[in-house]
Amino acid sequence: MKKVLVVTLCVALLAMSCPALAYTTSELSVYINGTLARLDTEPDGPYFLGDWMIPIVSLSNVTNLKIETYYETNSIALMFDGKSVLMTFGSSYAYVFEDGSLNMYNLYSAPYVKSGDVMVPARVFGCFKDATVFYPSNTHSIDIQVKGLTVTQPDTRNTASKTRLLIQSVSAVSVPEAENFPAKAFDGDLSTRYAAQNFDATFDLGSVCQLDSVDLAFWFNEIRRQKYSLSVSADGINYVDVFNGTSALGNTYETVNVNSYARYIRVRGFGNSDNDWTSLLEIIPYGK
Repeated sequence: MKKVLVVTLCVALLAMSCPALAYTTSELSVYINGTLARLDTEPDGPYFLGDWMIPIVSLSNVTNLKIETYYETNSIALMFDGKSVLMTFGSSYAYVFEDGSLNMYNLYSAPYVKSGDVMVPARVFGCFKDATVFYPSNTHSIDIQVKGLTVTQPDTRNTASKTRLLIQSVSAVSVPEAENFPAKAFDGDLSTRYAAQNFDATFDLGSVCQLDSVDLAFWFNEIRRQKYSLSVSADGINYVDVFNGTSALGNTYETVNVNSYARYIRVRGFGNSDNDWTSLLEIIPYGK
């Protein structure tokens, strides 16, 4: 039944057309739910309505996105987290399947092949429920916010000789966004975050440990600087400041050396180079 539906839709899509595109390239960063996706092929654009074309083969190499090609109908299907979208080369229309519903959208640009990769309009990801695709005015980047699409590229940090300590609980001064609550800062998922303007969170290791270092991943840290402080305590009352300053630009993870016995790790955020929010994707303590 699914194959019949796919073939039927592909035949219908082949009858449609799209204006020719003028190819240009520019260094543009692509973020998936706030996490940088390091792509081998550069995006193209901007085209109609300021949209960009992104390389989905490169994207599939660093995310959970899957691609199927239907050569007989000159079509491709993108799939992730139970969602799918069907597109045809030469057509600007796409069929999006989500939660048992099938809907058609005009993307105003058609897929094409470039340097062995397949370029599709970034706005296709905005066709899913509660999804957005936007271009921050102060950065040369695309931010794709869509539930279920996750960056899975390997962590290249050398942590083989380090022992990770488990965080048992967290307390926070404020939780302004219900979906971005404090526990998301240590769930092992770089696509989630704890976000607040009055950012003040204390992470509890459960007992006093030899705390060697702490890795922190801030949202968009590759393109903006985060102002924050980190302090540690053995009793939860007397804290020692370990770091108070600005994050280094360009790295997903920020490492703070501690070299102290502690149970509690307190992180306070004072905004970033763009606004007064602090968004912590992950905090990872190391020690014994």
